[in-house]
Amino acid sequence: MSEHTCDVVVVGLGPGGEALVARLAAAGLDVVAVEAELVAGSARTGDVSRRR
Repeated sequence: MSEHTCDVVVVGLGPGGEALVARLAAAGLDVVAVEAELVAGSARTGDVSRRR
């Protein structure tokens, strides 16, 4: 298993989670967002998406 590092992990991409990811990424942090439900643009449920 490979190891990944980031500054912040956001669990849940409801309206608050999406806004938080956007603000943290805009501030230059490396953000990982985790969502249990299908998110528009993701390949499958449970994807871990990275925004920068």
